Amino acid sequence: MKAVIKVFLENNSFTILETDPTNSFQRNVRKKINYSKTLIRKGGKWKHYNQNATVQTIKGLLKLHKLINPIRPLVNWRNAPTNTLAKFILYIPKSYAPHSYAFNVKNTKNNYCKYKSHFDGELKFINMYTNLPHKK
Repeated sequence: MKAVIKVFLENNSFTILETDPTNSFQRNVRKKINYSKTLIRKGGKWKHYNQNATVQTIKGLLKLHKLINPIRPLVNWRNAPTNTLAKFILYIPKSYAPHSYAFNVKNTKNNYCKYKSHFDGELKFINMYTNLPHKK
């Protein structure tokens, strides 16, 4: 698998850096967070930067449905310097305008129980996954 990832990195014109920029990027993130006066409260600024930031790792999932079997790159961003800050920034709009998830379906059984009282006859659900084989 490492050879496939190496080929992916070579074919997609990535630049190899001589030094790891994670520490300098972490310092810049801390400066920006400390500079913020309105978005982040003074006492909780330390919560919004990753104290143990490391270089992100990459894994590859093979695309078996393709002829040449290229990979789908997956990058682990959990240890990135801005991961906790990004989670906080994404939470801000949700706190002011919560989303009710009115149109999400938990599962087919839950959906069936919800709507079966509205129909007199037999209620059938259509399979939304068209690539799955149907039993006859």
